[in-house]
Amino acid sequence: MVTPVLMVCLAAAAQDTVAVTLETAAELGARRSPAVAAAMAARAAPNGERAEAIWPFPTPPTVEFGRTRRAGPATTTFDRSWAVRQEIDVSGQSFARAAAAGKRASAAQHRVEDAERLAALEARIAYLEFVVADQRASMLDTAAQFGERMADVARRQLTGGAINALEANAALLDAARQRSTADRAVAARIAAAAELARATGQAANSPLRPAGLPALPATELPAAGVLAELAAVRRPDRMAAVWEARGAAGDVTASRLAQLPLLEVGIRWGSEVTDDLRGFTLGVRAPLFRRGQAQRGLAAAARGARDAELDLVDRRIRAELIEASARFARARDAERRFVLDVLRAADENVALSERAFEEGKIGIPDVVLLRSVAIGARLEHAEVVREAYGAWFRLAAALAVAPHELDTLLKGIR
Repeated sequence: MVTPVLMVCLAAAAQDTVAVTLETAAELGARRSPAVAAAMAARAAPNGERAEAIWPFPTPPTVEFGRTRRAGPATTTFDRSWAVRQEIDVSGQSFARAAAAGKRASAAQHRVEDAERLAALEARIAYLEFVVADQRASMLDTAAQFGERMADVARRQLTGGAINALEANAALLDAARQRSTADRAVAARIAAAAELARATGQAANSPLRPAGLPALPATELPAAGVLAELAAVRRPDRMAAVWEARGAAGDVTASRLAQLPLLEVGIRWGSEVTDDLRGFTLGVRAPLFRRGQAQRGLAAAARGARDAELDLVDRRIRAELIEASARFARARDAERRFVLDVLRAADENVALSERAFEEGKIGIPDVVLLRSVAIGARLEHAEVVREAYGAWFRLAAALAVAPHELDTLLKGIR
């Protein structure tokens, strides 16, 4: 049993660890996302519709050939005729449809950009989770090792009669709990690494190593209304909704033009006995009994839906910015307080307690208690970091900008 496990560990250690940065993860996520690939493929539909409608020919040309047998008393001859006819849209309906399809093509391109924005955000959040999980696993493993050393000291002191069983059991209990928590943190780190590999399109068992997190921006945030106005001209999902609404309006215009007649022109030629025939035809296809009510109704319904969708996107953007800016401002302040006050005091208490224990001024239960408080503060700080950086990434994504460019963007609007 030991040999296979050892071989697996050696094989894992032999693999090259892949260092991943925040922006590398975002770039890989946007480039390898299936959602981005699907959005790119979806551009073919409006582009094909535009290419089909660019010519004013609503139907394919009609080519006819006729052969007539002419039987007389003395002879039999055959008359032959050829004709080519084509309907022509003289109302401009085809051009209106082509223009509407072009607007939907623009919307499809903005959807690609939005898919890249969301994929990059997903990869950044996965990277953040991996960094936090890695820090938690390392911190808890260190705490577990210290707890195990304290448990060994407690066993020796109990054997020597320096402490009682109650104090020794406190150290043993703390060591077991710390090791259990550390093992679960390692499992959480493995899961976070697998999620990051999924978000960046890498193999699920890739040995990843995070390169840390950048510093949080210190720029003060403007009001949510100002952020919403800024996002309105930057967000690709809003631009996609705008172009979809414009395309739906173009479809309404095209459906109204469908009520106008179509012109049909053609040429004829052929032969009758010894005569050659030449001529042309001119006709009008008038929609007298089929006025296109259903088509106009569908176009009007689609336009109403696209207008409502644009309003929904505007509301969602505003809500996202209000939430993200509020969370970021408060979480950033909390992270600063932890670094300046909480962590410093907790680390100082740990150092003082270890020194006092070496001098014999306090016992093992006191050391265990003070160190548990410090570990709890560190773990809480990891949660604060997760919330602060997550809010930062979501705020930047809500403004359609990379996190490291958010500070520059906000300074530019002051």
